[in-house]
Amino acid sequence: MRRTLVLGTAALVTTASLAVTVTGLASSPLTSAVSGSTGGFLAPAAAAAAELEPFDGCDELLDWYVEQALPEIGPWGFEGTWGWGFRDLVSAQRSSGVAELATPAADKAVGSSDTGTNVQEEGVDEPDRAKTADGLVLHVRGRELVVTDVTGDRPREVGTLLLPRTIGLPELLVDGTTVHVLGQDERGWGGPRPVDAGRLVTDSVMVVEQNTRLLTVSIADPSRPALESDRTYGGSLLSARLHEGAVRLAMSTGHPTLDFVTPNRNRSRAEATRENRQIVRDSTIADWLPTVATDDGDPEPLLDCTDVRHPQDAAGLGTISVVTFPSGDPDAASSTGVTTAGDLVYSSTERLYVGTSSDDGRTTGLHAFAVDGPATSYVGSGTVEGSVRDRWSIDEHDGSLRVAVAHLKRWETVDNGVTVLREQGDRLVTVGSVRGLGPDEEIKSVRWFDDLAVLVTFRETDPLYTVDLSGARPRKLGELKIPGFSQYLHPVGDDLLLGLGQDADRDGTTRGPQASLFDLGDLSSPERVAVLGLGEVGELAAAYDPRTFTWLPDAGVGVAALDSWERSGSSFVELRVGADGSLVEGRRIPLRPWTAYAARALPLDDGRVAVVDRGVRLVELG
Repeated sequence: MRRTLVLGTAALVTTASLAVTVTGLASSPLTSAVSGSTGGFLAPAAAAAAELEPFDGCDELLDWYVEQALPEIGPWGFEGTWGWGFRDLVSAQRSSGVAELATPAADKAVGSSDTGTNVQEEGVDEPDRAKTADGLVLHVRGRELVVTDVTGDRPREVGTLLLPRTIGLPELLVDGTTVHVLGQDERGWGGPRPVDAGRLVTDSVMVVEQNTRLLTVSIADPSRPALESDRTYGGSLLSARLHEGAVRLAMSTGHPTLDFVTPNRNRSRAEATRENRQIVRDSTIADWLPTVATDDGDPEPLLDCTDVRHPQDAAGLGTISVVTFPSGDPDAASSTGVTTAGDLVYSSTERLYVGTSSDDGRTTGLHAFAVDGPATSYVGSGTVEGSVRDRWSIDEHDGSLRVAVAHLKRWETVDNGVTVLREQGDRLVTVGSVRGLGPDEEIKSVRWFDDLAVLVTFRETDPLYTVDLSGARPRKLGELKIPGFSQYLHPVGDDLLLGLGQDADRDGTTRGPQASLFDLGDLSSPERVAVLGLGEVGELAAAYDPRTFTWLPDAGVGVAALDSWERSGSSFVELRVGADGSLVEGRRIPLRPWTAYAARALPLDDGRVAVVDRGVRLVELG
């Protein structure tokens, strides 16, 4: 799919003032991705949304796209999404820091996945910039996939593969000797054209085609990584997961590229609008459906029209497509789609959930798909009042869908809570909820356990709430109020929870990054038993991307990436948790300046850690 950048107005200007419309991506308020947004509880009488209905065929699907698009058409084409797509760019490159992982009990420490990544859901691997595999470290360095042998005293680079020039922000999924390289593939053309010195015509249209690139690489011979397949999917990658030998991709496509006209000396704005609306009416289904292309073939439709479903109520112009295939065999892919605009996708071991937010942010539809090996099938739908912050605010356990939500009034948070839904036939029905947590505050972090949720909210103080999920209805157990806030929470064993975030004074002014240790031994009265300041100014990268944090359960040591403006650099900070509940800083491992978000610390089988920024280093911690 493509996105169109509409540049300015039909006039000659000496200084180009560019208004930009980003299409082909999900669009919604910036606050819902970065600072937390909304959600709520649902009365049982209206507990479930109508199921996602499949379209009867291409004519009905095309009519739906056209009907949704026409209100957004103006003299320069699509105008319903004016403004930079900051939310989409942030969500594509950073996690929110609201992280959860179902664990058997609150006293269990959580380590990394088999490939070294600090993942959202145990047993469901996620792509990352660096991975481990049977004595190897695989990472992306510029345009190269690099294979490094880490079985010896020193790392030894043994193989490389040059990646395509157009693949952006590549990340890896690893399954045995198969490596999947995933990235964005953007190509643009058009835009303002010079008339003479210092003057631009800004009535032209700049087109940026945004796709998802999937390379499948064999490392059966680590010294000679071999490209086995190269596919390009239309749309922006929302989620990629690997579970039990199946790869599952979720992608979002928005507005297609159509040959719109623009106002000029011979065409008024009203005339341009009428012509553009007719162009939309004359479009074909091929203009709207996402595509897939191999390196030696032309693009083909990714979905059959009857494989696309739609909510009963319109949920924005766009399509979320889900592609599933056995690892190493992308030719055997199956696909399904939902007509909606959004980027809320959450995957557990048994379900994939797609969220569709209403225009006013007051309700969110949740649509469940069963994941069974290389197949993904629709199960049912439900609704919660308000909008859910992001995928990290969702957890599935033992057949229950648990959602951390914030209740709004005029886009301002009233309070927060947790809603629990269960499948009943083709519906997700609310079975219980609790609210009243953090009045007038934003959710900053969530951690999910089997029968427990821990929420942190913040405005001026840092309330930490424990919520009982063992019964039919969730209920608040305890509350702790302290200055500052934790943006990421991680279980470290013995009922201790490590929080990474910011210190703050009583009026809410932040005072620098800090680590906190919380004792959940008494859930009705959680305590902060230790706090460690990490400098006057700076930021812990786990606040936005939990993959930058690694916990080593055997050593009782955490490694957190830190950008320190005070020290003008980046480093991994060693955080040691003692058996007595102490929290102390160990050494700092220097990184290249301002690379905390890109660096990784991968645990190895021999107890060492592979530190990866531009190269690979081996260190011993603890």
